Amino acid sequence: MRNLLGLFILILASCSKHDAETPYEINRTMTVVSGAGHEAYIVEASREGSSNTQVIVDFAGGERGAGAVNSLGTELDLLIEWKDNETLVVSKPVGVDLSRNASGEVLQCGEQKVDVIIENYETAENA
Repeated sequence: MRNLLGLFILILASCSKHDAETPYEINRTMTVVSGAGHEAYIVEASREGSSNTQVIVDFAGGERGAGAVNSLGTELDLLIEWKDNETLVVSKPVGVDLSRNASGEVLQCGEQKVDVIIENYETAENA
């Protein structure tokens, strides 16, 4: 997981016009574990003028993880839950734009696969 957070920071830093010495504030806001042992979590990283949120999946058995979706901004009210042992549902308020990472809808590490579904939900503000 540390490697993923380090990579996450490196990616953000490479796209930023800020001084490389300005630290990011990183918050892990929600974690859910599937019955198969896959761990999904939301990571928010921010510093003055730049912020990003990602949903990351670490595969069961300590296998490497992969980014599932990402978006600019923090405090996006994302929700994550396991539909079954190998299907992660990312729920977002209508109007929040999420991008799939390079892996697309299916994350895979060796024989392990996780399907990622994105769903919208209504809030009082957008109902």
